[in-house]
Amino acid sequence: MIAKLVMALLNIIGKIVSILLLPLDLAVTSLLPDLSGVMTSVSQYLRLPAQYMGWIFELVHIPAIVPTLIIAYWVFKYAVTGAVAGTKKVITLYRRFKM
Repeated sequence: MIAKLVMALLNIIGKIVSILLLPLDLAVTSLLPDLSGVMTSVSQYLRLPAQYMGWIFELVHIPAIVPTLIIAYWVFKYAVTGAVAGTKKVITLYRRFKM
């Protein structure tokens, strides 16, 4: 009984928040430029150093696999850290709201 009341209350709060934030959402989407332009600019900016990266690695005798391994390690490290932290947060929230 209490769980249904809490769920109904959360649904009502969610709908009220979405109604209140709708004008802000419309203003942001109409005033900000399209994200494809931003992504194009970022890729053009990153393309310049990427063109010379191979030459730099050859010049200092770094194998081509080294940057790949460094990036793979970085992605794995933060993906696992984020997954563990997210799982802990979900478990904590579940235990807090468990009735």
